[in-house]
Amino acid sequence: MRMLTLLLVLLAMPLSAQQTLTLRVVDKLDGRPLPYATVLLKRTARGTITNTDGYFSLPPNVAGDTMRISFVGYQTSFLAVNDLRNGQSITLQQSSQQLREVTIRPDDLIYRRVAAIARDLHRTPAVEGRLFFGMETHSDTLPVEMIHGYYNARTVGARLNGITLKQGRIGIAPKDDRYYINYNTTRAFALMDIQAEESPYPHSPLRFTKAADLKRGFHAEVVSTGSGPDAVDHLRVVPRAHNPEAFTLDLWVEPKTEWIRALELQCTNCPKHPFIPLFDHGRIDTVDLRYRQTWTTSGWRQPEVMELMLRVAYTGPGFSEAYRTHAVMHLFDRKGKFIEPLFAFSGDLPDYLRMNWLPEDTAFWERMHPPLPTARQQRDMEFLRKNDLRDGQWLLRLGPDTRFLASHYARWDPTERVWLQGVATHVPTEPFQRVRISDLTGEYSIYNGPLPVNLVAQIYLDLDTVNGELLHRSTTVLDGHHSFDMVADQPWSSAFHNIWFDLCEMERRELEKRLNMPGTNLLRARALHAEFTARLNALTQRYLDETGYGDRFSGLKLWNDLVKKELGIDNLALFGF
Repeated sequence: MRMLTLLLVLLAMPLSAQQTLTLRVVDKLDGRPLPYATVLLKRTARGTITNTDGYFSLPPNVAGDTMRISFVGYQTSFLAVNDLRNGQSITLQQSSQQLREVTIRPDDLIYRRVAAIARDLHRTPAVEGRLFFGMETHSDTLPVEMIHGYYNARTVGARLNGITLKQGRIGIAPKDDRYYINYNTTRAFALMDIQAEESPYPHSPLRFTKAADLKRGFHAEVVSTGSGPDAVDHLRVVPRAHNPEAFTLDLWVEPKTEWIRALELQCTNCPKHPFIPLFDHGRIDTVDLRYRQTWTTSGWRQPEVMELMLRVAYTGPGFSEAYRTHAVMHLFDRKGKFIEPLFAFSGDLPDYLRMNWLPEDTAFWERMHPPLPTARQQRDMEFLRKNDLRDGQWLLRLGPDTRFLASHYARWDPTERVWLQGVATHVPTEPFQRVRISDLTGEYSIYNGPLPVNLVAQIYLDLDTVNGELLHRSTTVLDGHHSFDMVADQPWSSAFHNIWFDLCEMERRELEKRLNMPGTNLLRARALHAEFTARLNALTQRYLDETGYGDRFSGLKLWNDLVKKELGIDNLALFGF
């Protein structure tokens, strides 16, 4: 099995159940759909975006609200939701534009405008909110990858400053027995700091805050100017011949305020990019890249929609393919934040390793609906549903390449037993000293210095409040990033690991009982999680002490009897004792 991998699907937003209102945004003159037009509800300050065919949907609980629809270069439209009918097309009128010849002017006015815009971006304050991330990848017309995720996000100026995962899901499908995986697309967005002095991407003209510095490396020109309501000026900044490692920039700005309405960076056959193959059996030949931001037009100034479009030509043993990836981030709710799951991820894990083990919250996904998918996307999603990453069977075909994609978190399952060596990643480098002891309880070991066994479990607790009711979901998780057993040399070592993991599950069930007590609120739930985390750690240490870190069979049997009584699982019998 061969596998390709780089850094890096489509879009979404929260709606409601019952009957929804489906609408379409089109150009008033020729009726063409307007993709990624922003739709904002005045009462809640929540929004959505149109899909690539101009469609979007609204829940029934927005009756009486007013909707604001905007698209760069078009007049903003305000509509009462009660006046709309299902299936209606909403037309937007283009703002008045005067086209100019794209020529270089002798004065520095355009350069000063662009430099002033760059300075203004540095002064734009941080904004937080709820964000949808979506991505899809195709080879020719065949879908090979799709990701949906919801995050809490923070932007500073034009930069994505940080995101925290709430829920995510991934679907992948092979083409000619090969998988193509954008390993960490959210990281690709975060690296796109268009004002950074140093960047893994080509240089951006917006890094320059002085007109003279900008002029040395770029041509600046006016493509068109606007007049009237919601008009924009279109500026273009092109790298000079001696500046090959730079983006071409298109800017759409309000003439009076010079505020950005949209920006787009692009390069063909980019000489510089952060994308690399994970494995050594292939190479990237070319990368064509386009990055676009659409900014809010009222309230907080920030990029509301961010798009990353890639075309990657990849060559491997006996094949050559071109893959097209379209990723979208939409900051749809600037007044609220998700309640983040209580779980300590290990370091800066890529998207795949954060999502590929998460228990799917069906109720959450029913509450959070994306904009209406296009007909092609509906076919793709159905196809990829059959290839859910959580299935895990595809990993078995990857051989040694599984180390890049296998999760190092294992959820407790009554029908499956864990294999610690298959989950653990941590290998201690400090030596340990082992001394064998015999007494009336049998033979066991004591250790001087660093301990050779460390068992770490967490209780993943996801919390939400819906209509004032606290919802909670928990799962017992073996943390392979911090667990290890360097002396798993007893015939019952696998039973030793699984008895401990079952004990952790018993603690989680006690936590659920406490969470289900009347009057439990969000604050109380968080306090209970902290309490049971401490209990879990104390239980683990007691278990290790009483079993001699897995050496003392008599101590192990007592704990096995407890698990058998509470959960009906006899690990010693399952492992042949």
